[in-house]
Amino acid sequence: MGERMILITNDDGIRSAGLRAAVQAVSRLGEVLIVAPNRQWSGSGRSMPSSVSGDVKETVLELEGERYGAYEIDATPALCVIYAMMGLADRQPDLVVSGINFGENISIDITISGTIGAALEAAAFGIPALAVSVEMSVENHLTGDAPLAHADSIALEGLVSVTVCLASRTRPEDQLLAFDQADLNDVIAETLTDEGD
Repeated sequence: MGERMILITNDDGIRSAGLRAAVQAVSRLGEVLIVAPNRQWSGSGRSMPSSVSGDVKETVLELEGERYGAYEIDATPALCVIYAMMGLADRQPDLVVSGINFGENISIDITISGTIGAALEAAAFGIPALAVSVEMSVENHLTGDAPLAHADSIALEGLVSVTVCLASRTRPEDQLLAFDQADLNDVIAETLTDEGD
């Protein structure tokens, strides 16, 4: 069996510090494929609007001296997962990580989230998926530009632990986890919600 492939996407756009933190957090766990929207798509859920062009642009993300191939697409997060599955990935990913979203995704509003929408789309393809969000000041929710160190503080331990756990499930095809971690420096609450059986 080859190296595990981890598809990373988000709803804050490819330039988000949260996406960069997610890449750094999971890159040591396998091959990383980044397929993300070219702009902000918070609140898009699992939508597939006809108004997007679907234009795909190949790009490179450079993080701490490492270069990662990436695709930015004029598409929602759920559509980014579909584009990955329909040709950008050379094989089916073993895991999809959606996030790190700037702003918590909790309670009855959870399905509005583009972060959750991408994870749901992955689950529809039978791929285990992890949606990761962090509570932060509302002025950062739509910017995606909180300092990278800010996002890193929740990524490294929590995201890696949960990712390893999810990837090792014996029946991963019906697993979707939403991982929300509250305030970055003083963790108030951490929830793991198992949406599968």
